[in-house]
Parts: sequence; structure tokens; C-alpha cells
Amino acid sequence: MNRLLVAAVLFAAVAPARAADDILQLRSGTIVTGQIVAADDKGVTLRSPAGEAKYDWDALTPLCQYEVRSGRLDPGTADDRRALAEFCLRQGLYPYARREIATARGLSSKGDASTLDALAAEIDEAEADEALARIGQLTAEEEYDLALEEIRRFLIQAPPSEFTERARALVPDLLRRKDSRALAEAEEEKAREESGKAEAIAERVAKLLAEAGGSMAAAASSYAEALKCHELGNVTRARKGYLASEQSLLSAHATLRRLQRVARDGVAAEKAEKDKDAIRRKLVDVYLGLARLYLDDRNYKSGTLYVNKVLYLDPVNRQALDYRREIDANRIRRSAAKLTNSPGVITR
Repeated sequence: MNRLLVAAVLFAAVAPARAADDILQLRSGTIVTGQIVAADDKGVTLRSPAGEAKYDWDALTPLCQYEVRSGRLDPGTADDRRALAEFCLRQGLYPYARREIATARGLSSKGDASTLDALAAEIDEAEADEALARIGQLTAEEEYDLALEEIRRFLIQAPPSEFTERARALVPDLLRRKDSRALAEAEEEKAREESGKAEAIAERVAKLLAEAGGSMAAAASSYAEALKCHELGNVTRARKGYLASEQSLLSAHATLRRLQRVARDGVAAEKAEKDKDAIRRKLVDVYLGLARLYLDDRNYKSGTLYVNKVLYLDPVNRQALDYRREIDANRIRRSAAKLTNSPGVITR
């Protein structure tokens, strides 16, 4: 389905303005109220006592965009709802995408079932890719409680599938890691209380600082090698360099976390926090490099994994958002190919 057809489907059925105020939430955090008097493929026109104002779709939060579009389909057609589900998929609004699929099933003929099944499967896979990327990143950073909370959220939200089973299988290892860390922290606390010597703590801090510094230096060397190989077109060595840099950065991050538990506060703990921020920025560069490698190879599934990792660390990273649009465009081309038997062609 091409872009013009999607826009036509989304705005074909326009309901009359309601008596109660409509609410628009902007990406800036501002809330505006009034009556929605028009909506087209560019944006929404809102009438309030102050007059009429038009807001581009990009100015609204994704959830607000969905609520406006959904509210103006009453109830619409199966094509309307399928197009809205595709919009939710692109915006990462997976529960709402499933809601629209369910509505489309009630409005469609039996002949549309396979198309809706394929879209539902794509929604499940996209949600799982994002969730598993976040879980993996949190685990690598030793944020075990947050990783378990992410698994809990995913299992509640997503329907049972091979993806939810994969997430569920991660729980025992995370609990083991969490218990092991708690034991190590208890032992460190006991050692601190027994020694009560600032010199011992200072020695431990210095050792951890040196260890983290060595890992960061190794990461920088691997990243430089990866960049050189990437520019020369040596994909295999570039990938190995990026992955080696990632592992060194994650190792440095874990070491700095241990340092902060030992130092608790003070100059060393503050430096560790700044170094952790620097590591996150360097991880963004590494993941962008890996994403570009996979996208150039048209391996969009692996590319999505690293784009999601970038957006977890930096949700407004322009390059990652560009890569996400490139991936979405490929998804639309593949969907069009399935409908037209003409791969890569979007028909009008």
C-alpha cells in the first residue's frame, strides 16, 4: 500500500466534532485543548477560544496521533483499521496495533485473514526485537532488576509466542546474577566494616580505575580498527572490531559500577559516573557502525537489533532514526511485494 493510499484510508471516515473538548499532547510536553475541526495528511486543526491552530502530525506524540486517527474512524473499514495498525507498528505502539488488527478482523471478509495474520506476526516480531534488545542491554549493564521488570512488562503485554518463551527463559539466569551480586556486595560490605581502613578502600578504587581505564583503551583501539576496516570495505574485520569494542566498553562499565559500590561517594565515584556516561556515548557509535554494516548487507533484522540498542541509549539519535526509517521503508516494500507479486515495487 503506497503512502497516498495509506493517508486516504486513515482520513476517509471523518466523524462530526464532539461537544467535549479534544486533547492534544505535543512532543514538547504541552497539552492543548479545543475542538478538532479538520485533519488531513499534514496535520490537525484545533479550534479553541483563542482561535484556530494547525499542528503537524510530527508535533504530536505518537500515542496522541493514534488517538486522533482512531477517533475519526467510526468504525471505518477493515482497510482503515489495517492501515492504522501499520501506523502503530511503525511508532512502536504494539498493544494498539493489536487492537486495530482485532477490529479489522471483525470488519473484514475471510479472504483478508492471511494479510491480517501476516501483519500480526510482524507486530509480534518487532515488539520482541525491541524488548529483547532492551533486556540484553540492561543485563550487560548489570541492571538486573530493570531487566526483570522489562521481561515482566513484555510478558504481560505480548501474546504467548516463541518470543515470550525466549524472554521467560532469561529469568533464571537474571535471578542467579542478581543473587550473586547481592552476595558479592554483602561480602564487600563485610570486608569494609572489618578493615575500616581508608587505605584499603583507596587501593581497591585505584585498582578498579586502572582496570576500567585499560578496558576503555582497548575499546578505543578496537573501534579505530573497525572504522578503518569499514572504510576499506572489509566487513568481517570491521564487525569483529566493533564487537570487540562493545565487549571492552561493557567490561569497563561493569568495573566502574563495582568501583562506585566500593567508593560509595567522593571524587572517585563522581569520575566513575562521568566515565559511564562517556561509555554510553561510545556504545552509541559502536552500535551505529554495526547497524550500518548490516543495513548495507540488507540484513534488516540484525540491523534493527542495533538500531534499537542505539535508541535505548539515545532515543533522539538522528542517525538511528534515519536508519529506522530506512528499515520501515524496506518493510513497506516487502509488504507491497507480497500483495503485488512484484518485489520492491509500490503500486499506486
